Amino acid sequence: DRHKLTKDNGMVDFGIDSASLDQLGLSARVSERAHRVLFVYANGLHTVLEELVARAHNKGQALSILWRAFVVLMEMVGRATRADEPVKRGSEEAVEEVVAKADTAHQEQQALPIQLRRLMDDHQRLMADVTLLRQQESKLKADQEALSTQHHIAQSKYQAEIRHRIDAELRFQEKAVWEEAR
Repeated sequence: DRHKLTKDNGMVDFGIDSASLDQLGLSARVSERAHRVLFVYANGLHTVLEELVARAHNKGQALSILWRAFVVLMEMVGRATRADEPVKRGSEEAVEEVVAKADTAHQEQQALPIQLRRLMDDHQRLMADVTLLRQQESKLKADQEALSTQHHIAQSKYQAEIRHRIDAELRFQEKAVWEEAR
């Protein structure tokens, strides 16, 4: 049954797995009902809390604070009804965990402006590099065009010189033929 809370999802740690509840004298039917109630209410509460913080600037921190408030309220109810020590110990551990997560989220949030500044500095450096590379690319293209133009001019001069020499050679041979024929 998907609603059944098992050892795999931490129920042994809180002493509410079927075997622990059986040792407390609760029947299998009551254990099953407790598991279903915990599953349904925990998921329902989590869904509602997520909806409440959907538009918050820092969703994680807002959700953490609301969960912490819920745990504190559960402790107060537990004290008012004289809850047993294992439940109280589990609640205290849960509160400590929630507080630790909230503190971690707060520290991460505090580090965000520094990370943003580093990213902006990196972005500026990269943009300066891009600008420099574009300037170098333009210069290389201009140099390439100049070299290409010089190459075409030199090639044209070379071809003209070759034609001129061929014409001179042909004239020389014609003159030699005329000289021999005379």
